[in-house]
Amino acid sequence: MKKIIYALVVITFLTTGSAFALSISNDGNYTLDTTSGKYYDSGSEAFSLVDTDGVSDDTTALLYFEYAGFELKNKFGLYTYDEDIDGVVSVTGSLEIFDGAAQGIYDNNTAANAPSTTVAFDFAGGTVTNVATGDSTSINLNRFGFYLDSPGTFANNNAGGPLSRFYSHTSLNDDEYDHFKSYITGDNTASELLGADVVLAIEDLWGGGDQDFTDFVVGITDVAPVPEPGTLLLLGAGLIGLAFLKRRKEA
Repeated sequence: MKKIIYALVVITFLTTGSAFALSISNDGNYTLDTTSGKYYDSGSEAFSLVDTDGVSDDTTALLYFEYAGFELKNKFGLYTYDEDIDGVVSVTGSLEIFDGAAQGIYDNNTAANAPSTTVAFDFAGGTVTNVATGDSTSINLNRFGFYLDSPGTFANNNAGGPLSRFYSHTSLNDDEYDHFKSYITGDNTASELLGADVVLAIEDLWGGGDQDFTDFVVGITDVAPVPEPGTLLLLGAGLIGLAFLKRRKEA
């Protein structure tokens, strides 16, 4: 069983002169509720950096809240990967971004105090670096996923056993469960998201546990989903079809 950290699943954050809510609705749809409206799970598993001008190629991760018994043990990071012609994904490197014990949660429930870490990309040098720790891993393409290390395994649940790693690519998870909900928030209309373009809500228990997806909620700036291979194939087929119709019309 999880230790209850907050009295309510709906967490209310305070700003100067106003209050606003940021929450995940456990309604079967797992909507991300903000003061500006609702966001829905996009199903995205992989992401890429959108600001790649060669000057400040980086992203910032913002830890909104952890509502979990493992909040001091969970570790969040990104991983790089390769994908073969059959769509099989294999991890090539990983980089820790947040340590739950070191980062904690919102300070006094104030959005401006959300813990944050910047990750810098050097595509020419083939590295991605955690600016706070100086740790790096290699990257060969502008695509990556995110992971959560947690002790919430089937065998070691609450027993202090080794951490399990849950990936945003469901195919990489030993329990075959989708531990990540991803929300595309690039419209940036919700002030409490602090400019995040993607929000990840993560379940940290083996097999989905209580499936509340409030165990680790983090925002990521300057990133966008990587289209699924099937989407790219459909797009390519559509472009080919349009070109064919254009040639027929000209003929």
